[in-house]
Amino acid sequence: MDNFIYILSKQPKITIERLHICTWSIERNTYFTEYGMEIKRDDLKKIDLQMALPLPQTLTDKSFKCLYNNIINPENCRFIFNAEIKDISPINGQSPFGTRIEFNNDRKITALPIDFSDNVKIDADTHTLSLTIDITNEQISDTIYVRFLIKTDKPAFSYEKKEVTKRIITNEVRVNECRTASPAVIKLQKKNYEPVTINKCFCFNIIPNSYSIDFIDDKKLKTIRGLEAIGFNHYLDALKEEFKLSLKEHEYNIVFSKQENASSSPIHYSFFSRYSKEYIGNIQIGVAVAVNILCSLLFACGSLHPINYGTPLLCRIAIEYYIAMIILLCLIFYLLYCRFWRKA
Repeated sequence: MDNFIYILSKQPKITIERLHICTWSIERNTYFTEYGMEIKRDDLKKIDLQMALPLPQTLTDKSFKCLYNNIINPENCRFIFNAEIKDISPINGQSPFGTRIEFNNDRKITALPIDFSDNVKIDADTHTLSLTIDITNEQISDTIYVRFLIKTDKPAFSYEKKEVTKRIITNEVRVNECRTASPAVIKLQKKNYEPVTINKCFCFNIIPNSYSIDFIDDKKLKTIRGLEAIGFNHYLDALKEEFKLSLKEHEYNIVFSKQENASSSPIHYSFFSRYSKEYIGNIQIGVAVAVNILCSLLFACGSLHPINYGTPLLCRIAIEYYIAMIILLCLIFYLLYCRFWRKA
């Protein structure tokens, strides 16, 4: 499990006002993580970020998806930012140049697209993602916003432990934590890259509602709510068909945690949570007890039949014994199904 994110730059003025991290624990062998960044523009003409984060073995345009077109839709924008929209207007009248978004609280951002071939590069030496954003256009507001999704072949910030009776998911996200810096980050630091200042970090975990929350830091926890399936299906749009996602009402929950930087110096963030789902719970135990009582009665009834020693051995066995054995086999298959084959 890679549970760290490092965002570094050679540009000392870069400040990320808000960092959004959204992990998806979808009930299938597909893993997604969304990253969103509100970056202060200041007097910069270009933003150059080096990001060490969980990546697939080969990052392509199939596993990296810019979510620009998803968030500039007014309905999606209101849904993602949880704020009323005053105005959405594309730069130069054309959305490929960027889109200015103004909220009712007078906060303004400019959403910018990320072209995989032009703005994204992979450093083969450190296996990190390089993100370059041109912000020379004067119509870009003081705060820019980029959002993208990365599909990985294993969970980005979690690991699973399967026990006999339950499955445990431990989720841990660490941002710019110096003491656990990877060799890739150390190489970047030797090239004069430094962690950028992040003022606020938002962490969202989307998990199946069949899981119980065993532990979470309540000082950082903000809300736990059901996934708004209609809104998310509209937001994901074409990605839903491409990745074969099917989100239904009351199927997933969103766990939202938040940390803020009280100082002006770079700070690290960490989010830890643990979830579990029982394979064999009260229902399965109740079924096993009921089967035990029923089989005991069948064996008792079978023992009341007289034994005719003149018949073949199999014919001497009472029919109740056969019924009890069939019920026991069904119970075994049911418990094995709950443990190994049922949708986890």
